[in-house]
Amino acid sequence: MKKPSFAIFAAITLVLLIAALYISQQRAPQTSHASPLLLPDLGDAINTIDQLRIASAEAQIDIKKQDGTWVIEQADNYPAQFDKVKQTVVAVADLRLLAEKTSNPALYNRLGVEDITDAGARSHRLTFAAAGTPVASLIIGDARHSKSPADRPGLYVRHPDSKQALLVLGSVAVSAKPADWFDKNVLDINSREVKSIRIAPAGKPPIELTRSDANADLMLANIPAGRGAQADVMISQMGTLLEGVFAEAVRRESNLQQASEVASFTVNTFNGLAVHGQVVQQEEQFYTLFSVTAAPVAETAEQTDTDELSIIEQAEQLQQAVAGWGYVLPQHKTDLFTKTLDDLTHDKDEAEE
Repeated sequence: MKKPSFAIFAAITLVLLIAALYISQQRAPQTSHASPLLLPDLGDAINTIDQLRIASAEAQIDIKKQDGTWVIEQADNYPAQFDKVKQTVVAVADLRLLAEKTSNPALYNRLGVEDITDAGARSHRLTFAAAGTPVASLIIGDARHSKSPADRPGLYVRHPDSKQALLVLGSVAVSAKPADWFDKNVLDINSREVKSIRIAPAGKPPIELTRSDANADLMLANIPAGRGAQADVMISQMGTLLEGVFAEAVRRESNLQQASEVASFTVNTFNGLAVHGQVVQQEEQFYTLFSVTAAPVAETAEQTDTDELSIIEQAEQLQQAVAGWGYVLPQHKTDLFTKTLDDLTHDKDEAEE
């Protein structure tokens, strides 16, 4: 009796497992390829797209392809990050329709798909064009928030000429701020590589800082009579002038003709780089301009022609990137480039008291 009972039990278990598998497959969400593309025409024209326009309630930005390079019109045609542009176009072309949502304009703000002209709108209107002809346009709303980790990325969108809000499969990160589309990194030279610094504030005595080798501390020269150098930590901080320099905004140098010079500077490194520049002020904004060259260095046992060539190539690459541009830097960086001798020294009599 035991063997037949076991066989019956095994058969029932198998039937239940098959039934459970069938039910789970029926309940499983459709694959992304089972959902229709939201903008099929965009995929067909993706290689012809040469302009993106992102508009929000606060701003508008136009990113266009110019002489083979993507540039940002509102940043004096400063180069945009190609990978980010490509990622945005591909992400929108890959959006797939999941479900229709509200068609009541009064409820748009719950999904973030209101018109960008509406008060308090947080939506973005994204438009793609090819040779001046619009190819596709979409209002980008909020990302879908789900408590289930199994849910794939979802996004609320709406066609500008339609009242119907939609839930689509995919994600798109958009911004109407120029700084979100260009590479913010300008220069990054380790403080220990800095050999000398000269800063000449307009109308004031220059600052001169030097050190004998990479392990030595920067020393302040030409200290006025009756004054002494500030604490070592303040002097040492000057070596970070070119460390982690990133831009918050950019302006073409030719559009800074009305600017007045605040300071000029030169930074030399032990490997032969020389970074020159100016800090200028136009209206209420400060801009920093850079120029990079390769200074001749004394040959050592460790150096080879290849080493020197790499420094020359590095200088040329940096110069090509920064030439002709003025950068808005974070305030703490601008403060370093505009230090005065008074800032780095103190009155000896006051210190003794």
